[in-house]
Amino acid sequence: MFLGTINMGERRSSKGSSYPSQLGHFKIVPASAGGFAKEVEKKFAELYGEQPTSFKAEVFSIQKRYQRWSARGLICSSSDGIKGRRRIEKEEGAEFVEVKCSECQERDKCKEQVSLQLIIPELPGVGWWVLRSSQRSFIQSCEYLNSIKMKYKLNTIPVEISLRRTTRGYRLSVIVPLTLKELREWQGTELPDVELPQEVEEGKEEGDIDIEDYLSQSEKELFEK
Repeated sequence: MFLGTINMGERRSSKGSSYPSQLGHFKIVPASAGGFAKEVEKKFAELYGEQPTSFKAEVFSIQKRYQRWSARGLICSSSDGIKGRRRIEKEEGAEFVEVKCSECQERDKCKEQVSLQLIIPELPGVGWWVLRSSQRSFIQSCEYLNSIKMKYKLNTIPVEISLRRTTRGYRLSVIVPLTLKELREWQGTELPDVELPQEVEEGKEEGDIDIEDYLSQSEKELFEK
């Protein structure tokens, strides 16, 4: 069950327009409102503080996509870089149609993005939280995590995810806080046997801001080097 997202920014409004704004810390955003959301937010703050820059979780799924966004939302999305779905504007509204990536003249503008599906056992709710990023170093770290998970046939892999400010902008990092011996003996949290959902392509959850969405242009250029 999808429980919500863990974000690094939020959308704000000014003069009738919406724009992404950095937080400099993680924010947990439950998918449902009401008592459950307040309980989750309270517990997350008790564990990691009011403005946490790191938290612990268990990764049970790592998904990668290629996507392109504009101010209006998602333009194109592909899971393999071969076939994808592209947004087409029509009089009655926008819809997504299947396309071949090789035939798209703007395919070089698509950005690789990783999506971690996380379990945080200390929080209320049975399900997973999602954290997304297109930061290159974070994607590479997640690919390594996935290889470890497969090598040792782990249901989940424990991680500590942190966000810190550097001279090159905000940087996400992820580590496995176990020794190799401990990892081999690791018994992670098991969720009920359910089929994993496909990534939602039509848009992000409210406030689900990718870290590079709110970097300055100079910082983005540095990330690309």
